[in-house]
Amino acid sequence: VFLTEKSLEKRKVILQCYDHEEAFIAEIKVRKIHKISSIYTESIFSTHYKIRCPAMSLDENYLFHCIAFEVPDHTLARVFQLTASASRSPKWISKCRIVLKQIACALRHLHDQGLVHGDIDPSNIAKYGNSWKLSKVGTVTPIGLPMRGVLRPCVPPESISDSCGASSQCSRVHVSSASSVMSTSTSTSRVTFAEEDLLLDDDTCDPSVAGSRRLTRTPSRSSLASSKWDVMSEKESVLLGDDDAILRFAPELCNASPSWDVWSFGLLMVQLLVGRTTVLPNFEKATDAHMKNLSSYGKSNLKKIYKQVQVIGGREAADLVGRVLRPDPERRPTMHRVLQHAYFDEDSELKSFVSANVQQDPNMPKDTKVKK
Repeated sequence: VFLTEKSLEKRKVILQCYDHEEAFIAEIKVRKIHKISSIYTESIFSTHYKIRCPAMSLDENYLFHCIAFEVPDHTLARVFQLTASASRSPKWISKCRIVLKQIACALRHLHDQGLVHGDIDPSNIAKYGNSWKLSKVGTVTPIGLPMRGVLRPCVPPESISDSCGASSQCSRVHVSSASSVMSTSTSTSRVTFAEEDLLLDDDTCDPSVAGSRRLTRTPSRSSLASSKWDVMSEKESVLLGDDDAILRFAPELCNASPSWDVWSFGLLMVQLLVGRTTVLPNFEKATDAHMKNLSSYGKSNLKKIYKQVQVIGGREAADLVGRVLRPDPERRPTMHRVLQHAYFDEDSELKSFVSANVQQDPNMPKDTKVKK
């Protein structure tokens, strides 16, 4: 739709209509209360409280709450869809670093405001002009509060509770701060997406030294064992497997932590550099397969991911992926530390290209350095 401003000039916008007033207010208030910058999140041009929108409802008198957002060039989900089978050229790998740095800066901004996005999905990241921003910030969670939401591709391994059935005692329960993953869009048509239209040409993000505080809550095993049979809300997904083993997604058992978003960032990074790959735990779309992959995710899985990224993206990229996708959320770095990583160094582009694409001459001395 087009928004007519006081100057009578029309501006193209996306009009998001909300059935529920709570969601409408949350999207607006969270930006004001926590001072979320439009540099890192999609801009709001106007808000409309209780208006009629015949195109959205059969009832012409039904009242909606609407927000006019800026229109993106395209989402990251669209990029993944159109480049699913495309090869990763050195130019692509170079531009990925710029895109990932802008996403990391946006996440760092949210974490500095004491918030966890919790749904870092490719459809919630979009390109506006020469900047990549986050959307769907109305559902953020303050650090330290229980996470919420349905099972989605961006949840981390620690969000899956693994226990025995009612006939035996609990063997183990994973409870910690959760993280976020990405969904993968697929397309039967093979379309080439121009790299210069997808990614950026410059980089304005500055790394920071400060860190983010992580708050965690660890309920007792006995309380979890007794409560998990009684509390089964629509937000939870349950899988009954062999030997009465139960896998349960219970986000409320995870206190919001930056590590949730760090995990999501790692998944995005792998798919940008490597493409759609079976080594990621969110490769499977089926609920049961996804939960099993998360429950069994460990060092062996991370090692496979590391090797794939190293071949295409280089040593620095693989090292960063190996840190942000660690099974233990307590060992994942903050976004501040992520932005300090060598992968984002200005001179790391040549290093990554050499390590990923050039084999050292066997006659060359091991201590010989490649001249820039």
